[in-house]
Order: sequence, then structure tokens, then C-alpha cells
Amino acid sequence: MIKLFAKTILPFALTTVLIGGAIASPRPAPVPTPQMDSQKTADASLTASGKVVNVAGSALTLEVKKDGKQQTVSFTTDKDTKVEGTLAVGAQAEVTYRLQGTNNVAVAIHVAS
Repeated sequence: MIKLFAKTILPFALTTVLIGGAIASPRPAPVPTPQMDSQKTADASLTASGKVVNVAGSALTLEVKKDGKQQTVSFTTDKDTKVEGTLAVGAQAEVTYRLQGTNNVAVAIHVAS
């Protein structure tokens, strides 16, 4: 009788206890990965290129080609906006911007020479 217990019932009981403990143990919280923060990074790296059609105060408007059609895109600038080159109507420019609510805020403007 003891041999039957040792060979069949005891291993089954131990296996049940170990599996039950593994299932019942709490799982650790997920660790944030760089992929989880990719949206923040993507927002800061939006770009648009085209011809400057308006510059007034803290506003800039580019004429860009999107889906084969000419469109205008407006940007706001602030004290942190970096400008390379001379910003003038008719110049070709590339704007790196971020979305802030519904506004396109220029982070950097590179004007082609």
C-alpha cells in the first residue's frame, strides 16, 4: 500500500500543488519599452516641405504637394523654433514640427539656399 502511494498518489499530489501555485501567483506589471513611447517620438519628428507662401509674426504657411494636389499647411513658431537660413515668401523650406492640440508647432525650419 505504501509503495502504491509513493508511486502514484504522491507525484500526482506534488504536481497539482506546483501547477496550482504557478497559476495563482501574481504576474508582474509590464515594463514600458521604447516601442510604447514611440508615439511621443513620432509626434516630434513630423516634417513638411514646400514653398513658403506667408510669413507673419509667429505664423508660417507652406504650399505642399500631398496626394498629387497642392495644399497649404500652417505652422506656429515660438521662441524655441530654430530657423536655418533666411525665411521669406517664395523660398523652399522644410519644417520639422510637432502637434500641440490642433496646432502644428514648428520645432525647426530649414530654408534652402
